[in-house]
Amino acid sequence: MSYEFPDERRQQYVMPEYEDKLMMPEISEARKTTFHRLELPVVLSCGDDREAKPESITELASLGLPVDRPFLRLFGGKYGAANILAVTTTAQYDPQYTRSKLGHDFHGLAEEVAGRAADLRVFMISHSSEGAERDPAKIHPELESPLGCARIAALGKVNQLSARDQLTIRVAEADSESLFGLSGQAAGFHELPGAVAQSSHLYFGEQPQNYSISRKQVAGSPVIVLAKDHAKPEAEGVIHVVNLKSDMVSDVSEAVAKGVYYYDSDVTIAAEVLMRSFPELGLDPRILLNVMLLDQAATRTALAASDGGPADPQRIPSQRYGDGRVALDYLSSL
Repeated sequence: MSYEFPDERRQQYVMPEYEDKLMMPEISEARKTTFHRLELPVVLSCGDDREAKPESITELASLGLPVDRPFLRLFGGKYGAANILAVTTTAQYDPQYTRSKLGHDFHGLAEEVAGRAADLRVFMISHSSEGAERDPAKIHPELESPLGCARIAALGKVNQLSARDQLTIRVAEADSESLFGLSGQAAGFHELPGAVAQSSHLYFGEQPQNYSISRKQVAGSPVIVLAKDHAKPEAEGVIHVVNLKSDMVSDVSEAVAKGVYYYDSDVTIAAEVLMRSFPELGLDPRILLNVMLLDQAATRTALAASDGGPADPQRIPSQRYGDGRVALDYLSSL
């Protein structure tokens, strides 16, 4: 049965007022102008800083996807969403509970997540890049090269950063405290790296660092092709936006045109999609948002290293759009 986010519930929600200011800086006015009201149906793709190739947009439009409006964005697209769901469930309960409720086939879980999200009119896809493909319209399953998405082509390796890399973990914990006003211990953050390791072992096997999503696995599903190159962290001032708004999404093409490059994670909307898609799990929004922050820090670490520079997530600093405590209150009220 099709389900839409209830507009009347959104209208009844009253934003609380907080006296103290948050430590994480808010995005510039120039970047705010690239955000627009969420429209359903909507495509959920990766939080990449690159715009889509026009030929790929045409290809997706032929499949009936709503590509005429800004996308909802989360690192890794549907596979990123599935990974976050698995880690959150493991952190909130335990690996045995995760296996009993979500199974142990990661690709199958991603398809389940995408299928349930589609009932909410959120269409989850994945992406590659122009440099990894033969043409700018679609992927080619027969190629030997990995997909042009660092998050899913190195899914196991990036999870390892979340589980073991102390700089990544410390940066994510600091992001959490700056957004929600909680210490890592109070927020339960210290348990999350262990949950990532347990979830990775469950879904990715004995050597989870080697796990990736292959071309054959995404064949037959919608995949968008993005432009070739990422913006350079220092030279072009690219940042990562933690979008805490429950009703706004960004237009990456507009951001590129204006030269205000950023990666984007629409955490509140993505969290709501997962909570509504899997109501039987009773997901704790505090854990869910913190898992997202840890995942984002790990992805930023990997992206920072891709240009040959230091593998430091702070090279792609996070800035917020909205208030983390408002986002947490909103999700807790669902």
